[in-house]
Amino acid sequence: MVDFNNRYSPAIPPSVDAELARFLRSEFGKLQHALTDAVVLPAFAGLEVSGVPATQTLTSSYAVLDCWDGITPTIPERATASLTTNSITADEAGVYQLVASGGMDLVSRPCTFAAHVNGTVTAAFAVTQANWSISALLSLSAGDVVDIRGKVASTTLDIDLTNAALSIFRVSEIRA
Repeated sequence: MVDFNNRYSPAIPPSVDAELARFLRSEFGKLQHALTDAVVLPAFAGLEVSGVPATQTLTSSYAVLDCWDGITPTIPERATASLTTNSITADEAGVYQLVASGGMDLVSRPCTFAAHVNGTVTAAFAVTQANWSISALLSLSAGDVVDIRGKVASTTLDIDLTNAALSIFRVSEIRA
C-alpha cells in the first residue's frame, strides 16, 4: 500500500520463512525507492487578474506588481498564493515551472517584467510594450517567495495590466 508520504508498507505474513522474508523486504525496498523517485507530489498556486485592474505606476526600480485580484485554485499545503503580498510561497522544496503573462495597453516606451525569488531578480524576464510572458524553471526551497516585478528605464509610467496570471507548478522534488 502507498501512504501519503510515498512509502510502501508491505505486510509479510509470519508464516513466510526467513530467507523469503529477507528477499521480499529487499524487493519491497527497491520498489519503495523506485516509487519515491518516480512520484512527484503536485504543488500549484497562482494569482490572476480577473477583473478590472488598478493602474500601477512603474519607476526605474523594480516594484512588485500589485494588480492581482484573484487566486487560482490551489493545493494550499504545498504552495500558497497571497493577494496581501502579491506573491506565491513554495511550501515544499522542489523545481518549479513558473509561468507568468499579461497584457497591457500599448505604451510609449518598454517595460521590463522579471520574476523575483525572495526579492532577488532571476534570469526570467520580459521587455515589452504590450503583451508579455515569462517562463522559467526555478529551484525553490520551502518558504521561498516568488513574485513578478516591473520597471521602466527612466522616469515613471502608469500601466493597466489585463488578463494577467502568475503560476508555479512543481515538476520535481528535491530530496535531502
